[in-house]
Amino acid sequence: VATRLPMFTAVYSDRVIRLGCFIGRPDTWGDAGGYYSKLAYSFTSGEQLGWIMFGILSNFDDPELAPLRAYLRDLAKTRVAALQYLCYGEMLRPPVLSVPGLPVEWNWFSDTHKGLLPAVLCQAWRAPNGNVAVALCNWTAEDREVTVPTGEGWQASGETARLCQAGEWSKLEGLRAGGVRMAVPAHPALVVERG
Repeated sequence: VATRLPMFTAVYSDRVIRLGCFIGRPDTWGDAGGYYSKLAYSFTSGEQLGWIMFGILSNFDDPELAPLRAYLRDLAKTRVAALQYLCYGEMLRPPVLSVPGLPVEWNWFSDTHKGLLPAVLCQAWRAPNGNVAVALCNWTAEDREVTVPTGEGWQASGETARLCQAGEWSKLEGLRAGGVRMAVPAHPALVVERG
């Protein structure tokens, strides 16, 4: 898991949309860490959401799966609102966040792969109009405080920032010379745009 690099996306992000991570039934067991982290990875990497096994989708109306549905819906709304970055944009070098690496297990059909992932996944994107944004996703069940540092393309940007969460854009406070300090709640998808 820790060695999966988005090389294809980095090179071809403005030419093709990749299919997201396969999500099997074991990814939803226990704390559903595989489910949450795979969708977070797909979201921040600009991949399509939801290569989800039919056995999960056919039971998605189960009340016990309500948090999984809500997470997927949140990611989808935010992805649609930020398509200029996550679909039509160019992948940039990701900012480095000071967050712990946590153990995760990913099911890949009948195989299990163990590794470490940052608690908050982060990827920078440049839209076709030249604006730069960072996609963030906290796949854990704990709120996290992060500072998104000034990075590639951010130096030339203005002094304002916007935040997209659950598909809605709003002004973002906490902007400083070194970056944007913000709280990233458990299981959200966020896009921070510096303008």
